[in-house]
Amino acid sequence: MSTIKSHAMLMIGWPLDTPADMGEKWLEGMKANALRIYQNILARIPDSGKFQERLSGPSSTGYAGYVNPGFVSRSGDESGDILNGQVANLRDSYEKFVRGLEHAFETVDGVAAKRFKEKVEKAKENFLAGMARRTLIFGGTRVTGRGAAAIAPHWLVNDLRVMDWLRADDKVLEGGPFKVCKTSDRSAFKAALTERLIQAGIRIIKSGLSHPVIDKENDQTNALVQKFIDPSLGLESFATGGLSRLDFIKQGNRLFLEIQVSQV
Repeated sequence: MSTIKSHAMLMIGWPLDTPADMGEKWLEGMKANALRIYQNILARIPDSGKFQERLSGPSSTGYAGYVNPGFVSRSGDESGDILNGQVANLRDSYEKFVRGLEHAFETVDGVAAKRFKEKVEKAKENFLAGMARRTLIFGGTRVTGRGAAAIAPHWLVNDLRVMDWLRADDKVLEGGPFKVCKTSDRSAFKAALTERLIQAGIRIIKSGLSHPVIDKENDQTNALVQKFIDPSLGLESFATGGLSRLDFIKQGNRLFLEIQVSQV
């Protein structure tokens, strides 16, 4: 017989607007740190070798999956020739990458990184729209309060700070935060689960809270959690609608994230 060790319902918020000063703070921060951003990019990608390793290499690997090994083009190029050409193009693009950076961060009319700052100005509205659509609904912020996609991962690693992060519409039905993974996996688990919940939530919202979409996303979320489960805890397997579950659920016209952890 299983015992429920932890059970909570987290409300998914529906903010209509971003905080009034959030866009300006983001804009000011990007402008003030323009030189640091440029230096960080150069530090991470200082030469063509690192460019290949961090950008063109992964791109080539991904591209390779789309080319049939037996393919021959009309001009007689075989798959190996095509892939080699793709790699060469990506390697050559390092020079374009460097020129683009220099152009963006160049001092113009006495203003350092003038073009970069102008692009940031134009990007502010897209930043705010993205915040309202994604981060604020699911992740929240430290200022406005954390959202369900930020609370749930911390809940499942037994971070007791989550008790202070719960909102008025959140409910603790049984127990409290409960660690389901090994301590060594804690950081990777939180990062992976936060991203999964945000992406799943966005798809569910875009679908109009479609039940098939909710079920599909819940299946993938629970499969992810199950990969990190510490087998020594003797927990029921995480599955959509299971005794242990991490499910988005629709109640009326509202969306919640349900956490339940059960032990055999």
